[in-house]
This record gives sequence, structure tokens and C-alpha cells, in this order.
Amino acid sequence: MGVLYFFIEPVDAPRGGPKFSYRREDFVEFNEKEAGTMSYVDGWVLVVPQGQLKAYKKMAKEGGKMWKQFGALEYFECAGDDLVPEMGGMKPSLTFPKMTRLKEGETVIFAFAVYKSKAHRNQVNAKVMKEMAKTPEGQKEMAMPFDIKRTAWAGFSTIVEERP
Repeated sequence: MGVLYFFIEPVDAPRGGPKFSYRREDFVEFNEKEAGTMSYVDGWVLVVPQGQLKAYKKMAKEGGKMWKQFGALEYFECAGDDLVPEMGGMKPSLTFPKMTRLKEGETVIFAFAVYKSKAHRNQVNAKVMKEMAKTPEGQKEMAMPFDIKRTAWAGFSTIVEERP
């Protein structure tokens, strides 16, 4: 199964700056088999109260160790510290604070895990979920140091991968 991606080619516009054209021949099918060494990534965006950041970091370190133990190639948890960056006059249409409905005293976490492929990710996540199911009953109901209702996660096929 492939994922479609496309190239956007700027076209000079008489007023208002560049516009973009989309031509049918610009669409290219991305096939995981053709990608060869391209990896697969799970990504998360969530909100953590500043006062809970230490507890979240502890939980995230334990999670990272578990994902790595069961085969994730890399695991990152990143706390926002420049959530509306100056980009040389370019204004974003949607910022992380707006997207997550960020409140005073909260920060955004951007996290991701890297795998060999989607199949590898599915194997790793199955092992992690099996291990997490062994959690003692008393810990299953513990309060999370983040707002689960403002958490998003998904899997992503890598379409560009630049490494040293």
C-alpha cells in the first residue's frame, strides 16, 4: 500500500505573491519497498503542565527505555521552548499553542520513536503493550502527568531521510 505525496511548484502571480500549481504529473506514489532503508516514525504531541514536567520526564524515560528494549531504533521526548518562533516574517497559519489549546503554565511535548519499517513498529508496539498490560492494578489508575484529551499520535512513512 502506498502513500501519495506531491511536489509544489511556485508560479508567479500578478498580485499577492506566489501561488502554487498542482499538476497531475507532479503526484508520485511512495512505496515502502522502493524506499529501501527509509524508516517509519510514530509521533506524539501532548500538553504537560509545567509543574508536572519532572514527573512526565520520569515517565517518558521509563517509556523510552521500554520502547528501545523492545526494538525501537531511537526515542525522543522534546519540550517546547520556542512555540511561536520568528521565521523571517513568515507567519504560521497554526501554532502548537493554538493547536493544543495551550494554557498559561503548560508546555507542548513533541515526541517520536523511529523504527525500521511499519511492520517493525507494529512488532515493537505489540511487545510494549503486552509488557504494559503486566502493570500492577494499583498503577493502572494512577494520574497521568499530562492531559490525555489533548494528546495526538500517529504513524508516519518517511519520505525524506537525511543523515550524516
